[in-house]
Amino acid sequence: MRVTLSSNSARATFDATTITIPAGQYYAQTGVSFDTAGTYTITATATGYPDGMASTTTTGLVIRIQDNFFSSATITIPAGTPVTWKNFGQVSHTTTSNTGVWDSGPLTPGSTYSYSFSTPGTFPYYCTIHGAAVMSGTVIVQ
Repeated sequence: MRVTLSSNSARATFDATTITIPAGQYYAQTGVSFDTAGTYTITATATGYPDGMASTTTTGLVIRIQDNFFSSATITIPAGTPVTWKNFGQVSHTTTSNTGVWDSGPLTPGSTYSYSFSTPGTFPYYCTIHGAAVMSGTVIVQ
């Protein structure tokens, strides 16, 4: 059976929007991430079955690590907000504070790193593998 996944928001990113459940099995799994905090509804549809829905509320946000850039490179968040970087690229990257506040170490494709920002301030960061001139960003905490 083929199941199609969708969300009520363009802020959702699925590892796969279509999954196949093999004959004789009753479940399959895939990942979903959101690039901003909020409440989201995920819908699963399959021919011959009623739609399935699940709601989830997320806090924090996800910064996408792509090959040679961060998306969004500059974000503004309230103090206490967790930020997760996820490597959607083809090669390893890091997220490393310019001032030593955090360092993810190498993140292989698909890996994540999270940090909660409890203190207001401006926190520039970069990828140590590719250098600040190529990959950098800023977290502004209010």
